[in-house]
Amino acid sequence: MLLYIQNSVKLNRKVLSTLVLGAFVFIGIFVLSGCEGNSLAEIDSLNLASKELPISTSHNVVLQYSDSGNIKIILKASVLEKYKNKGEPPYDLLPEGLEIEFIDSVGNVEAKVISKYAIHYPKKELLILSNDVRIFNIDGDKLNSEYMTWDAKSKKIKSDDFVKITTADEIIYGDGFEANQDFTNYKINHIKGIIAIEDESVQ
Repeated sequence: MLLYIQNSVKLNRKVLSTLVLGAFVFIGIFVLSGCEGNSLAEIDSLNLASKELPISTSHNVVLQYSDSGNIKIILKASVLEKYKNKGEPPYDLLPEGLEIEFIDSVGNVEAKVISKYAIHYPKKELLILSNDVRIFNIDGDKLNSEYMTWDAKSKKIKSDDFVKITTADEIIYGDGFEANQDFTNYKINHIKGIIAIEDESVQ
């Protein structure tokens, strides 16, 4: 069940319902197949297209995905604009970015995704994140990138762009990345470098 909340008032509208996975299951809402055809150039073109008026605009949006009565995913966005242009697939624009939290069975946040810009394609169940994308997991690992996709069908987060992953012991740089949506299992396709982080407690 996906709940839509605006200004702390629950409404019956289901916004971005397709982003919901059975799990973006995180809703199936992050975080995203068909991602190979999207690029930063496409985002730039949508920036131009967004000069057209949206069919609706929502502010202070909160989306919650529940499974068996338990909240699994929470998405927050300052602005959500819905577009439906003739001859083009409908999409939702989050021009001021978003924040997504994945919740475990006891109510703890096990992963968080933040970006300053996002586009959602409901029919593709695809979320595109760009502009200072950050992912954090329960182990304290942090990922930084400028472009990432979230496939709600496969529950995978991917990027073909440069990525930086910071763990307790090292910083890893690479090109290309893939992870499950809670960022507990991930791999870098082309590692460019690894820097060990010294333990400052050791004298």
